[in-house]
Amino acid sequence: MAGCDGKRILGRIRKACVWGALQLAVWPGAVAAALEPGAAAPAFSLPSLAAPAERVALADHGGKVLYIDFWSAWCAPCRDALPALAALRETYPRERFEVIGINVDPLPDAARRVLEGVGARYPTASDASAESATMYGVEALPAAFVVGADGIVRHVQRGPLAKDINVVKAALAALIEPESAQPEERPEGRDMARRLEGPEVPEAEVLEAEVAGRSETQKQRNAMTSNAFAAPRASAAQGLGAAAP
Repeated sequence: MAGCDGKRILGRIRKACVWGALQLAVWPGAVAAALEPGAAAPAFSLPSLAAPAERVALADHGGKVLYIDFWSAWCAPCRDALPALAALRETYPRERFEVIGINVDPLPDAARRVLEGVGARYPTASDASAESATMYGVEALPAAFVVGADGIVRHVQRGPLAKDINVVKAALAALIEPESAQPEERPEGRDMARRLEGPEVPEAEVLEAEVAGRSETQKQRNAMTSNAFAAPRASAAQGLGAAAP
């Protein structure tokens, strides 16, 4: 089913049938177009879902690749993605990658119970007014954004994560570990190569040895050439001697 009409009225969530998820239609102040790759990720600072006195801010994770996930407790595909996101978070070092959840439920108690149930420990903000969802141009859930360490949106995930998990993993790998395409040269490998090659020889000595080698080779070739011509001449001389009266 491609989708059906559904409105999100501020302070209230309604179920709708977009990707079998939750429809977030236009609300006051919504942007005209959704955020796309190449755009700068809008900054936000929101209360933490787990500890409202604390804040979850984009600025606190500068220099990291981020997966920013907008979700609701009433959105089944959103809930289904939480364990996968928790596992994905453990794939890379924390100083290079982080998952940030942004829950848009006006009453966050249900969302807290969902997070506790799946054991998700990554930073999750509560955005009851959907302010950040408006800035990011979120029109329907699930919705997520892969943001590079430079703060630029690199991939937009619309719809259930399960259907595009390999695409998301590839996008993250390209940002977090681009050097992995090149085989790592281990120090012990270099030491073994040196042992097989033998001790290092100064460049001047190498050049001198090459010149001497070429000279010796040339001498051998000259000797072979002289012998090659000398043998027929000796045979001819012997023939002439035998023929003499």
